[in-house]
Amino acid sequence: MSVHRPSTPASLQGSDEDRPGKLLDRELAARLLRFVRPHAHLLLAALLLLPAVGTLDLLQPMLIKLAIDEGMGRRDLAQLDRYVLLLLLCMLGAHVAGFLQSYALQLCGQRATHDLRNAAFRHLLGLGSAYFDRQPVGRLLTRVTSDADALNEMFAAGLVSLVGDVLTLLGLVVILLCLDWKLALVCLASAPVLALSAELFRRMLRATFRQSRRQLAAMSSFLHEHVQGMPVVQAYQQEERARQRFGELNEAYRRSTFRAAAYDACLFAWVEALSTYVVAALLWFAAGRMAAGALTFGVLVAFYKYVDRFFVPLRDLSTKYAVMQSALAAAERMVGLLETQERLPELAHPLPAAPLRERISFIDVSFSYGQRPALVHVSFDVHKGQRVAVVGHTGSGKTTLARLLLRQYDPVAGRIEIDGVDIRHVSLRDHRSRFAFVTQDVQLLRGTIADNLSLGDPALPRSRIVAAARAMQVEEAILRKGGYDAPVLERGANFSLGERQLLSFARALCRDPEILVLDEATASVDSQTEAQLQAALEVLLAGRTAIIIAHRLSTIRRCDEILVLHKGRLVERGRHEVLLARGGLYAKLCQLHFGER
Repeated sequence: MSVHRPSTPASLQGSDEDRPGKLLDRELAARLLRFVRPHAHLLLAALLLLPAVGTLDLLQPMLIKLAIDEGMGRRDLAQLDRYVLLLLLCMLGAHVAGFLQSYALQLCGQRATHDLRNAAFRHLLGLGSAYFDRQPVGRLLTRVTSDADALNEMFAAGLVSLVGDVLTLLGLVVILLCLDWKLALVCLASAPVLALSAELFRRMLRATFRQSRRQLAAMSSFLHEHVQGMPVVQAYQQEERARQRFGELNEAYRRSTFRAAAYDACLFAWVEALSTYVVAALLWFAAGRMAAGALTFGVLVAFYKYVDRFFVPLRDLSTKYAVMQSALAAAERMVGLLETQERLPELAHPLPAAPLRERISFIDVSFSYGQRPALVHVSFDVHKGQRVAVVGHTGSGKTTLARLLLRQYDPVAGRIEIDGVDIRHVSLRDHRSRFAFVTQDVQLLRGTIADNLSLGDPALPRSRIVAAARAMQVEEAILRKGGYDAPVLERGANFSLGERQLLSFARALCRDPEILVLDEATASVDSQTEAQLQAALEVLLAGRTAIIIAHRLSTIRRCDEILVLHKGRLVERGRHEVLLARGGLYAKLCQLHFGER
């Protein structure tokens, strides 16, 4: 079985910021239509209602003509009553059919957008860590929320309504030519001008909406960062600078949206003005034909009504142009996200993950972020049941080592094996199920305390959750908050830093992992909490293989082996006493951080 070589980390390949113009509109629509297919019955219902809506709408001016010429012109009240009744029935039928069509379209659009959002989030969950290293959070939020909302307009208003408008226009052209072909030519003379205007505005609108989307993403990213970092902003009196910068981003977004609104208004006004000129020309030309007896008043009224209806879909098209261009600009971004293939590669038929029997092996592992090496030819073994500490200065590669073991990245050289099997040959899901990963930056999610401890696993019994909390000595804090079903606020704001750390240990214990990875998990815990935590750690570590990236000497001294990293290289290894006696880098770290000689 061959080992695949990973590509350069995505974080080094440049941003995947919008690449406009790469896809044709029909290609974008085709790629998004797959989200409409599951709801094709609603789309089909809307399509089947199109002929009814169009026919009932087009019949109304003809009935008005007949009522004038056959009823009023001949003073036949029975005929007049008949045509007026038919006109009312047509209007009622058109309203009912139009409502049903609009309802089906809106339902189809909402469901398709719902599926699109789910697909986008599911795709994000499968992307590699390098993608998120590069992407601002605000940009991703904009894509899954705002861009998806823009696409809903295309699903709901664009797909069928545009077809209906086109069919209505074709029907109107046929009727106008049948009524009076000379008057029809007067009306249709504006068609080439409209086509050229629409194409010009289409290009301007698309470019403007692209810029608007980029400005919205930048503003969302800035807002997300500063709301999360508000304590730092306020502590360093940076409120004014933040306010000015947000004002600049907000102003740039306002200008881009204003340009789009201006173009949209110009197109609508131009269509409206053109329709007025056509109606004026129609009345002037029809007056001469009526004077010559070649045209009845009923035909003129019907012609006027049909011409007015001729420009209604054109006015709608001008409005929908703005909606469609906004949606297509969003579609370019959504397709770009959905087609991002920055996933860690997996074999077509991966091996199942077997329990750890002997050892974890790093074999000549190297990794780099661009030109900056993070690990250089690192080799070591961790035997089953061992506790191995990893120490070194900031930036020495400690966290990178842990993330490679969890396969959040792949090495650019060398390999990592568990019992002689390259971890890249094992199912990614199965491989990660063997680990519990606890970091200094604890991530608590909105929900209940029990959900955070179990991570929503329905197979985890409540008794196991309670036992883990008690073992980590955090149950008292949980009960103070209202029990295991009490809510956890965003980012765990209703818990202290020490309580959040203890909850993260309880979460790891609930998982009952065979391999435990601690990444500076106690660095932010105070001395009192550390004393409380040490006994709990012994319970958590008992019988488990552990890799501990630690700043606390009390944790390091209990380890079976200590690995010392310096600038990505493994420079020392051994037990605490041996390394201390050697007087090398580890001894200097102990003296610097712990005051121990």
